[in-house]
Amino acid sequence: MDRRPPGRRVTLRPRRAQRPVPRPHSRPHTWPPLLPRLPSCPSPAFSPPSRWDFSRQQVSSAALRTCEELQHAGYSAYIVGGGVRDLLLGRAPKDFDVATDASPEAVQSLFRRARIIGRRFRIVHVMFGRETIEVTTFRAAHTNGCRPTPMGGC
Repeated sequence: MDRRPPGRRVTLRPRRAQRPVPRPHSRPHTWPPLLPRLPSCPSPAFSPPSRWDFSRQQVSSAALRTCEELQHAGYSAYIVGGGVRDLLLGRAPKDFDVATDASPEAVQSLFRRARIIGRRFRIVHVMFGRETIEVTTFRAAHTNGCRPTPMGGC
């Protein structure tokens, strides 16, 4: 059944051919785009504790306790992030972060006041009084069975 009002005819016009959009540069397009070669990065530096200008007393007791609990449970755990950077630069750190190989669920089961935050990359907030320690898992999976050492090798 036709729903057009009576007396009106619809004429179909042929579509215009679309013109290609001119490119702003004269070089032919390549995919993937050619990227400039980056200089090689130096290997990460490791400084022994004898060269550190801070003591264990300057590190948050909550961060130390978090690492000790994770290590006591059989996981490896390290204090990482801006707090360590601030200590190395002689500044007062704002907060401390911990990186571990434990899953977020395992971290949550070890600490009474812990909450899993985030959807894509989940972190765990472990609360000690007014202080909150962010615990994250290691991001890279080591497929060849080797684990990195503090010196950067396997």
